[in-house]
Amino acid sequence: MIELEGRRLEAGLPGRQERLLFVYLVDNRMRSVARDELAGVLWPEDAPAAADANLRVIVSRLRRLLGADALQGRGDLGLVLPADAWIDLEVAERKVHEAEAAVHLEDWSRGLVAATIAWAISSRGFLVGEDAPWVVERRRWLEDVRTRALECDAAASLGIGGSEVAAAERDARRLIELAPFARAATGCSWTRSLAAATQPKHSSCTSS
Repeated sequence: MIELEGRRLEAGLPGRQERLLFVYLVDNRMRSVARDELAGVLWPEDAPAAADANLRVIVSRLRRLLGADALQGRGDLGLVLPADAWIDLEVAERKVHEAEAAVHLEDWSRGLVAATIAWAISSRGFLVGEDAPWVVERRRWLEDVRTRALECDAAASLGIGGSEVAAAERDARRLIELAPFARAATGCSWTRSLAAATQPKHSSCTSS
């Protein structure tokens, strides 16, 4: 999701190819992208005979939506957005780093807020229905962000204690579902604490 001046930019995209190209340019907005690379995004296997002409049409549509100053270049293309543009993937990355730093400092409240935002964003779908290699790679990255956000949420909830321990238990169950083996051997102190705090209590009885 990309917001600019309170409006969702992707909502105005006329079709699938415009959407793909726009998301790719947003995801690579720190560099200029060659037209051959963009053609590969739209037609990863068999490009049509008129690929160059079709690409020019799609780029023109994007320019009309975004403005000429936003999409710069004739050969290589670069996306230039204002500093206050809100890009969900970038926010997720910032917030998961913020959450990890806060948990490290035992700033539980700050860590919980940042982790919740990172979790919410990373749990959304990314270009549902598309299976290009770059899309699949981005989904894997989002899965990692989601797992890290859950770890921080669990740690912060456990650090706050009280009624938040139930949230830590919920996060632990989600973590097992998402990555049952990858996180088991991390050895984090909060992981050990969580395991102890959420360990089912068994009653014992003796018979004479």
